[in-house]
Amino acid sequence: MTLTYGFLKACVTDTPTTQGTDKPAQHETQYHAPTKLRTKEIVGVRFSIFAISLFLSGAAAAQQSCVAPTSLSDTAYDVKPENEKDACLRKQVKKAPDFNMLVFSWSPGFCKSQKGANNKIPEHLKFQCEENKFGWVVHGLWAELINPETCVSDPVRPDKTTPLHPRYCGGDMPQLPETLVRANMCMMPGSSLIQGEWEKHGACIFKEPDAYFAKINELRAQLILPESNMPQSQLFAWMREHNPILKGISLDYNPKGNELHVCYSTAWKPIDCPGKPTAPVPSLKKVPGANI
Repeated sequence: MTLTYGFLKACVTDTPTTQGTDKPAQHETQYHAPTKLRTKEIVGVRFSIFAISLFLSGAAAAQQSCVAPTSLSDTAYDVKPENEKDACLRKQVKKAPDFNMLVFSWSPGFCKSQKGANNKIPEHLKFQCEENKFGWVVHGLWAELINPETCVSDPVRPDKTTPLHPRYCGGDMPQLPETLVRANMCMMPGSSLIQGEWEKHGACIFKEPDAYFAKINELRAQLILPESNMPQSQLFAWMREHNPILKGISLDYNPKGNELHVCYSTAWKPIDCPGKPTAPVPSLKKVPGANI
């Protein structure tokens, strides 16, 4: 059964196309990032200021467009815990989460980092990095602990540790149905990514994959994201300005992976990301674990 979620349904338009077998034969489904409607005057002024800011900061922009696949070029997208490079990440950590974290990745930066010596994108990443245009994409929805145990990642470097958040709660799980994967490719652009996020993180929050991806769709639909990358402090300010539900909320950022983190209580209310925020808001009081 083909699954369709509210986020995709609300953000697609159908137009005729004559593309190849990996694309819809009669209709093209295009994904466009949600935008906020304003008056022409405000839009003009803000766009000019924003454009100058982007020019000065050297930030890249990406107009998002995605054609949902009717078939998958990579049909062997299952993941195995034993294939994790970090031995600590192979561990099964079956613990109830203290909070959950929605993780976004800046796709142009990721794609640039994945080019090989010949400056070419690997075959399994072409959907994300060549065939479609993405800006901020969902990396995953993670179950997190406030005070996780740690694991030594490298015996040679005992100071290099990995936090043990809930992971692989269902063990090595079966490959997801292709219909479910294809239904979410314009939100999480990779079959192995979708499979991996369910096995590694989703099974620690939900019993069924349908519920996991439906929740991601729901949370994503509640947020407006910029069409460009920008310095961390500007990104946080932009998110709070354009998303009333994030007003007064501390976000988190991983500069290594160009990742933006939005945290939620187990009741799915936006909260300050626990721990020391990368760009703190002085007036905010951190949410204690007992209240999450």
